[in-house]
Amino acid sequence: MEALRIALLVCHLAVLAILLGAFVARLVTARAATGVMAGAAGGLLGTGILLIAVRAADDLGTNGPKVGVKLAVAVAVFGCALAAYRRAGGLVPASQRNAAQRIAVRESAAATGTGLVYTTGVLAIVNAAVAVAWN
Repeated sequence: MEALRIALLVCHLAVLAILLGAFVARLVTARAATGVMAGAAGGLLGTGILLIAVRAADDLGTNGPKVGVKLAVAVAVFGCALAAYRRAGGLVPASQRNAAQRIAVRESAAATGTGLVYTTGVLAIVNAAVAVAWN
């Protein structure tokens, strides 16, 4: 069980790094990486839930309030990332868009969901800070 817990922890940290990397890439360039952020946010939520499940199955203690706060923040991160992805036109297949929709998506790709992208990045940083600072 310990090997599984460590493997999940490594995956959790890798997904957090991907999420924060996509956020920094968005800050540096005007190109939105909302698909990467949405996938990484889902992975962050999933691996976090699996980490808690493995700890509970192995009868290791968990800090309930900390887990609750981290879960709430992770759900908010996932929601904001998914909303930004949807606003960028990510949930409509490109083959089903008409010409006007394609032009609108291209023109607004840089500005689409900017607030949501920033909120996603800041909440991901808050999630990491809660994990480190809360004993």
